[in-house]
Amino acid sequence: DAMGDKAQNMSVPKIERQEEISEIDKLNAAMNMVCPIGTKKGKTLREIMMDDPSFITWIINKADHQPDLQNAAKLLLEHAVKMNQ
Repeated sequence: DAMGDKAQNMSVPKIERQEEISEIDKLNAAMNMVCPIGTKKGKTLREIMMDDPSFITWIINKADHQPDLQNAAKLLLEHAVKMNQ
């Protein structure tokens, strides 16, 4: 019928995905990342930051084969430095 044809031809506006993730979201994602290596394997970066912050520096300096982990560790360290200024 004419009403059905008209509805089929109406285009639905596409909702664009927000590409820019907020800093808080990035920080939360970094804190919740689980470490897959070393003596802290299985712990989140948040847990590591609280228990053994020097391990965050170890990740940044040594975990070249884990770039996502390194980037998350860098973000946490940068945030910690900002908070202490």
